[in-house]
Amino acid sequence: MNLNDYCIIMGENLQNMLNTYFGIVRQVSRILDFEEESLSLQEIRIIEYVGEVSKSTMGHLCERFPLPASTATRYVDKLVKGGYLLRERLETDRRQVQIRLSQKALQLLKKRTDRRNGFFQKMFAQLTQDDIATLSRIFQKLSIPKE
Repeated sequence: MNLNDYCIIMGENLQNMLNTYFGIVRQVSRILDFEEESLSLQEIRIIEYVGEVSKSTMGHLCERFPLPASTATRYVDKLVKGGYLLRERLETDRRQVQIRLSQKALQLLKKRTDRRNGFFQKMFAQLTQDDIATLSRIFQKLSIPKE
């Protein structure tokens, strides 16, 4: 096999792999895009972020999502009005406002996690232990180190 044939085969394999990968991403997105049609992807990301850090300030949100303060405020206002976020003034500095998740947001995150986990359990149930070990090694090789 010459180099040109090799590149064609690798190109086809790479394209097939990418098609499969993006197909999986679309399936996961469809599974997670349920019930909460009133929330944008950015609003869901804000809810997920606040859930990860437990509490946040507007400044941290603006840094994390590179948003102007006015845009972040609009998102937070909508999420507070929708019952997903709660605002609290800090006792130590009344000018600072912390944002945390409401019970409604915690329930949303639990539903999303349960659906995602169920999807992956079904998907990975088709694999052998060797397949899973191989896939894990491949993902580790593809991981981009954090800077």
